[in-house]
Amino acid sequence: MPLRMAEYCLSVFRLFARFPRQVLLYVGEAPLRMASELRGDDVWFRHRAIDIRDLDGERLLESAEVGDNVIAILARLRDQKDAVRRIVERIAGLMPSERETAFGQLLILAGWSAAR
Repeated sequence: MPLRMAEYCLSVFRLFARFPRQVLLYVGEAPLRMASELRGDDVWFRHRAIDIRDLDGERLLESAEVGDNVIAILARLRDQKDAVRRIVERIAGLMPSERETAFGQLLILAGWSAAR
């Protein structure tokens, strides 16, 4: 992953002549253990890696963006059942096409979250 992140970084630099701030958001069953740096004799590249379970899901629930609300199911929450109820209420207020997409995403992520 560090090699891929270094390649992304250099691609962005080529396009914009600026280095991006890179954050890898890890979503996996096992705890985050992947390296976040690439070292050579005269080269050192690193990026930030965050396990989604370390994020405050309550802040994501407060967002006006339904996508943020949905992904909150994977983050740290005080009350997961209440969070799901709030997300479903929010999804219910969407336009039909958006509702179907958001609800499908919630079902996938809720299943992932329950499996952990």
